[in-house]
Amino acid sequence: MAILEEVLKLFGQSKKEDLCYKDFWKRIGSDAGTAMSMMDGSPSEEACRLTGQYMAKKISNALLLNREDVVLELGCGIGRIGREIAPSCKKWHGADISETLIRIAGKRMEHLKHPEFTALNRTSLQGFPDHFFDKAYSHAVFIHMDKEDLFLYLKELARVLKPGGLLYFDTWNLKNEVGWERWMMEVENWSQSDQKGRKHVSRNQFATPDEITLYVEKSGFAELFSLSGSFWIQEIAMKPDDREASNRKEELIRSLEQRMDRIAIDSTLVDLFGHHLKMLKGQIAPAEFHRTLWNLEENESVLLYRQWLDILWEKNKGSWGPAPGH
Repeated sequence: MAILEEVLKLFGQSKKEDLCYKDFWKRIGSDAGTAMSMMDGSPSEEACRLTGQYMAKKISNALLLNREDVVLELGCGIGRIGREIAPSCKKWHGADISETLIRIAGKRMEHLKHPEFTALNRTSLQGFPDHFFDKAYSHAVFIHMDKEDLFLYLKELARVLKPGGLLYFDTWNLKNEVGWERWMMEVENWSQSDQKGRKHVSRNQFATPDEITLYVEKSGFAELFSLSGSFWIQEIAMKPDDREASNRKEELIRSLEQRMDRIAIDSTLVDLFGHHLKMLKGQIAPAEFHRTLWNLEENESVLLYRQWLDILWEKNKGSWGPAPGH
């Protein structure tokens, strides 16, 4: 969820010859602290669990998850989300392009009952048969992919899901004001570079809701909801069942509508992420962001950010100074 100075520096330090996803993410997974920073902005198991639990709740509601489901996570990384979702389903499978990230995930999830991992070699899920999974999800993964790869993975997800199966994924939302601000950070970083090499393979990429809807429909899914009120486009789609597609779709839409407040990113989190970006760009000091957080009425998003900033402050107290009182 979070984007930190350390991660942005890491992008700048990576080598120009890292031209494929696999090489880059393999190198990221060679150090657990670096890998955690890439996932949620802090090299801390505590922060990783905090943000993982927050997002796992939203994904579980979006997928109408139950204990009979066989579930795939595409881009499982270090198991930040999978560690929280696996206990709630019958079988959890994590697939990732990086064997080193999978090794970290395996250690973090070794207390769970038989999670399964698959290392991918290209934009394909060829190791999985057709119509194998009940549900699938991918969080903060497509934001690092070229659009050709995003579309190819959607086609593969449509293949491996059972008819009537559900998919959740998200990507940066270019049409949201805060999403646009995050995009402009990429523009500014590129404008200040020497521009002698290709843009970095792991750079953040952005889309509009209409674009994502088109990819979803052309890849073989029926779109249920495209939530675009935040810096993310949160997409929920169904693998059609030709025999009962219409009735199944209406039933799913009704069920999801009842959970929408537990799925959609709320306006408070959007505002806080906007302040977060200002802190990263040096427009406000960490202490000012801290004051903003503790002046807000507490809700789930405020509590998440307060806890996360406390963890981050402990790591940065050498440069930020003692944490302000609450």
